[in-house]
Amino acid sequence: MRAHLDRLDPRGLGAADAVSLLVLLGCAGLLTFAVWSATAGEGTPGVAVPPTPPPPVLGVPEPAATATPPPVVVHVAGQVARPGVITLPAGARVADAVQAAGGLTPTAWVESINLARALVDGEQVRVPAVGETPPPPPPPTSTVEDD
Repeated sequence: MRAHLDRLDPRGLGAADAVSLLVLLGCAGLLTFAVWSATAGEGTPGVAVPPTPPPPVLGVPEPAATATPPPVVVHVAGQVARPGVITLPAGARVADAVQAAGGLTPTAWVESINLARALVDGEQVRVPAVGETPPPPPPPTSTVEDD
């Protein structure tokens, strides 16, 4: 019985047995690492993980959050069917304001106004009658902000 127990004693292992044991342990460790690496980014099964946005590039401004611009409120006066204060979506034109005011009257001098001009919040759009002195054009507006 004593001879049988001597074979289990690690001091009784030969060099080839020790090398085989180390190779086996190394392979087990590599296999464990490979399985762990392959499943590390999967997360919980069935749960979508949103992609991580790329980091910002230096010197390139990030786009601002897209918010709905506020509406424009204008006073339409003169030769329109229903003069008054009108609220229109941002980006509206003088033609949109005239249409919202019921359109032009038969005596309107349409050539004296620029129907394609973009509206500015708080302005008055005056449509003169034929032969009436047209109002001066509004000052130009800048779309570029100063820093």
